[in-house]
Amino acid sequence: MSKSLSIKGLLLSKADNILIEKCKRGDTNSFEILVLKYQRRIFNLIFRLTNEPDIVEDIAQEVFLRAYNAINDFKGKSSFSTWIYRITVNTCFNYIKSKRRHQYENLETNEPLEKYTLTSNNLTDTELLIERHELSKKIKEAIGSLNHEQRTIFVLRDVEGLSYEEIGKILDCPSGTVRSRLFRARRELRTKLENYIKV
Repeated sequence: MSKSLSIKGLLLSKADNILIEKCKRGDTNSFEILVLKYQRRIFNLIFRLTNEPDIVEDIAQEVFLRAYNAINDFKGKSSFSTWIYRITVNTCFNYIKSKRRHQYENLETNEPLEKYTLTSNNLTDTELLIERHELSKKIKEAIGSLNHEQRTIFVLRDVEGLSYEEIGKILDCPSGTVRSRLFRARRELRTKLENYIKV
């Protein structure tokens, strides 16, 4: 991490902490600012973990309500973003568990197709577009077929770009465990996609 990014992160964390301290003193406007700041990221994370757009807003409201009710328990041992991500992951897990659903299709992801190499050569533009569409569909299906634990770690690391340490705090496990679970998730994806891509 560069020095400038580190300083920026510290400034953002400090700004969050100021708002949190105001929340603890009963300033609801400060919490509304935090909601506006993080709601897009929380909405995206919920969708990627559940793939159910119709329930994203309801789960997000539950996440922010839980955060507001527990704000006095926030001790600043991690960043606010890590803390609310953890609430989001737990809330999504509870929802998925209650629905007894373990597999999903059509996961929307920001994963760029350019990072993969297509197996076909000498395609026309139309054929290439069709193959890219099919490849995108297969990638989404493969990610959706991961179990909840693997899918969560994959999304947090490879889609959201969080560090192993941040993910460990969110999931309450050592960063080494995060690495090993992510390795297994990626290995499973490679197996599922070996006929379509070279990773």
